[in-house]
Amino acid sequence: MACNNSTPTLVEAESTIAYGSIELNTEITGTLYIDGEKIGKVKAYTKVPINEVKTGNRKLEIRGSETWNGSVTIYKNQTAKITATGKNKPYDLPTQFTDSRDGKVYKIVEIGDQVWMAENLAYKANSDCWAYNNDQSNVAKYGYLYNWKTANKVCPDGYHLPSDAEWTELTDYLGGENVAGEKLKSSSSWELCESKNYETNESGFSALPGGLRGSSLFYYVGEIGIWWSVTPDGSSDAWSPSLNCGDAEIVRDVSRKFGGCSVRCIRN
Repeated sequence: MACNNSTPTLVEAESTIAYGSIELNTEITGTLYIDGEKIGKVKAYTKVPINEVKTGNRKLEIRGSETWNGSVTIYKNQTAKITATGKNKPYDLPTQFTDSRDGKVYKIVEIGDQVWMAENLAYKANSDCWAYNNDQSNVAKYGYLYNWKTANKVCPDGYHLPSDAEWTELTDYLGGENVAGEKLKSSSSWELCESKNYETNESGFSALPGGLRGSSLFYYVGEIGIWWSVTPDGSSDAWSPSLNCGDAEIVRDVSRKFGGCSVRCIRN
C-alpha cells in the first residue's frame, strides 16, 4: 500500500498559479494590505474572508490608528487563519515623498483610505509636458501640464495616476461634489477669484489653479485647476475633475486627450 503525503503543497508545478484563502480576525480598524497591495478597509472585531490569494508566503499589514504586521503561508485550496491584535505602535504616515528620478520632495496627505501627493507633479517628461505659458518659473508652484498619454506613465514608483473611481472616492469622503471642492482648494493661491469664500483646504490636498493647455495655447491659470484621471471616455477624451474660481464644487468632467492638464499622483 502506498503512503499518502498529507502535507499540503504550495504549488503543484512552477507553471501553475494556485490559490487559497485567508480568514482574518482583526481587533483593529484600518486599511488592509497584502504584499504591499491595498485590499480595502477592515473594521475592528470582525472576521474578514479574503478569497483567491496566491499560494506562498504572504505579508499582511493593517494601517490605522494602530498598525499590525503579520505573515501567513497560503496553501492550495485551503484557508489560512490569522488574528490581527491591537497591541502595536500607531501607524506613522510620513509627511513627504522623494521622487528618486529627480530628487524633488513632495508633501503627501492621507484623506480617508487614500494617500495623495499634496502638490501637482513637477517631473519633466521627455515629451508632451509643458510649463504654463512655456515659462519654467510657473513649474515650482503649479507643476507641469501633461497630455493624457504622458500622464498615464509619469507618476513615480509607488504611485499612479488616479482613476475616475478614485477621484469619486475622494469626493464622496469630503461630502460630495457640491462641497468637496472648497475642502480641496489651497486657501492661499486662487488670487484671481473675486470670492474668497470657497477655499478652506480642510482636507490638506492644497489644490492649485494651474490652468490648462489646448492644442497650442494656455488658459485660465489662477482661475481653474484640472487634473487627469487614468479613465478614458471614448477614444478622444478622458475623465478630468476640475475646480473653479468662486465655487465650492468639484466638477466631474472630460478633457481632450491631446490637451495639457495637471497631475496628482495617488499611492498604490
